[in-house]
Amino acid sequence: MLKKSLVFFTIATLLLAALTIIPQHAKAATVVSRVVVSPEGKGYLEVDGKPYLDLHVQNGGVLLPSKLPLSFFENYYEKTAQANIKTASVIFRWSNIEPGNQGEYDWTIIDRYVDWANKYGLRLDLAWFGTNGSGGAYLNGLNEDTTVPAYLQDKDRYWGAGDGGNYAPWLPDGGPHDADARFVFQAERNAVSALFNHLANYDTNHRVIFFQLDNEVNDTPTWNGQRGIWLDLLNQLGGVIKNSDYVVATRINLGGGSVNDADITPLSNVDAVGYDPYTLQPDDIRNIISSTTSKYRYIAENSGGYGNTSTLALTALVNGGFYDIWQIVDNATYPQGIYADSAEGAANDYRNWTLGNSYPLKYGLDSTQRLYGVLNKIPTIVATAPTSKIAGYNIDTFLPEGNYGQAKVVNGKDLSFSTDSGAVGLIVNKDNYYYALSDARDGTANYFSTAQEPASASVGYIDDNGNWVNEANVPVTDNGNGTWGIFYYPGSVLRIELP
Repeated sequence: MLKKSLVFFTIATLLLAALTIIPQHAKAATVVSRVVVSPEGKGYLEVDGKPYLDLHVQNGGVLLPSKLPLSFFENYYEKTAQANIKTASVIFRWSNIEPGNQGEYDWTIIDRYVDWANKYGLRLDLAWFGTNGSGGAYLNGLNEDTTVPAYLQDKDRYWGAGDGGNYAPWLPDGGPHDADARFVFQAERNAVSALFNHLANYDTNHRVIFFQLDNEVNDTPTWNGQRGIWLDLLNQLGGVIKNSDYVVATRINLGGGSVNDADITPLSNVDAVGYDPYTLQPDDIRNIISSTTSKYRYIAENSGGYGNTSTLALTALVNGGFYDIWQIVDNATYPQGIYADSAEGAANDYRNWTLGNSYPLKYGLDSTQRLYGVLNKIPTIVATAPTSKIAGYNIDTFLPEGNYGQAKVVNGKDLSFSTDSGAVGLIVNKDNYYYALSDARDGTANYFSTAQEPASASVGYIDDNGNWVNEANVPVTDNGNGTWGIFYYPGSVLRIELP
């Protein structure tokens, strides 16, 4: 009897110990976001069960150690919202959550990002810099920053080719570094798993909606020779998120504009493949969006310093894709921010920003601020529109024409846009309604016209329940030539009903 009692006690003790060691899920898994493909073939992001228009701008995140206090970085989120951009992408370093010893996590930085996103009504995209951030990991000493934890700083043991502080990881390829490589990649998966299970408890308003699996992974020196191993590792990392308590869509961004993703898009845990072309040319954007095999088509990075950003963004949208900007401010290496700095005549360096103040955008970016402001009034309509039901105006040239007028066919209907101020325009169709908008500024003459008499015309927006909120009816003018014209009020969305 005593032996049986001791055996029972020993088994019970072991079971209790096992339950203590095995990580327990905080709650049932929640699918926060996913990529959906419509019956018409349009891939888009769905957040909390609703279509979401993701047009983000990226910020550099918090460096460790930082010369600026953590509280300063709230400025990035306030200024993102001021630019009418609804998603803040942030460079998110592995070292931001696991700075020192293995398995010892610090959630301070990610919690502040979530807090700021809540405060300014933003969603978050986390651009993970782990084993492969632009080719590898940044070790201690580069710009006083590192992307990986302290316990992985042994360059010769864990990292191979590289320079300037960025070193490619050894891969689990059966070679002499196989065991160490497996340790590094498993540690990365453990960290990402811990991150998303933490978000399940902390990010209850679902601010984080996208996760980038490393950054420009094709820049690593082992990409071409060991691409298959890399794809398996990236898919494993994506699988950690898909099996977490807080499930979001995952994406990969590839450096350059040469489309080569036929073996990436079938990966089970990767939802989107995008490109970082850094081009001013609308044709380049069009070709990338049209050529990729990704079900969610997007430009992952393009410079915030381009004065024709409105043209480039609309080019992506009308070709069935989405458009993301890098980055919010200039830095010493890359002058590609959307906000002006001293080189553009601004009085303040961004490091002197203060909360509650607004600052000038770069040349041409005021038009993008206006454009995004009106896109935000009908985001679900734009996000889900297939190419047959959306058309861009004055975007067929490198820069918009000052005086422009042209008709295009949108789902079988002839509709025109004319401007005397170099504005761009967009028309999106759903059911019998045609939603028209522009980045036009106040005090300019801009018109939308139809080749069929409208049944009604109004200005308003789509509410959170997907319903049109009519702010005012607007007059329709018979032009006397078989067309009907409607004056466009800058900052508005015009809804035209055609029988």
